[in-house]
Amino acid sequence: MVGGNGEKRTLRTLARFGDICNIDFNNSGSPQLFKHKLEVLARHCEDFGRDPAEIKKTLLIPLRLENDEQKAAKIRKARGEWALFGPKSFIIDRIQQYIDAGAEEIMFSGLLSKPKLFKRIDEEILSVFD
Repeated sequence: MVGGNGEKRTLRTLARFGDICNIDFNNSGSPQLFKHKLEVLARHCEDFGRDPAEIKKTLLIPLRLENDEQKAAKIRKARGEWALFGPKSFIIDRIQQYIDAGAEEIMFSGLLSKPKLFKRIDEEILSVFD
């Protein structure tokens, strides 16, 4: 796995040696930016005569379930509109956008270590994508 966002070195190194791509959106990103990074990766793969389909495309992004949309909007304004902060409907829609952009696996960061929270995420969000 090669993780990072750098278009000149990181994604080029990934195209040459990696089996798994992990785009890190603990900093700002978007489904459109994720798609752009995969397009850059594909061009680097072409340089090495490699099929980009050989590389699994993953993403790391913060997630916070927040039922109060006004509070969620305030958090997104402070932390970034790209993050998965909001009610389950917002998070499900945004995850689908990343899938549509090419994500094969999404890892969530910033979660509190609470079993009830993990269960809620599994039942209310992840189950939609089973």
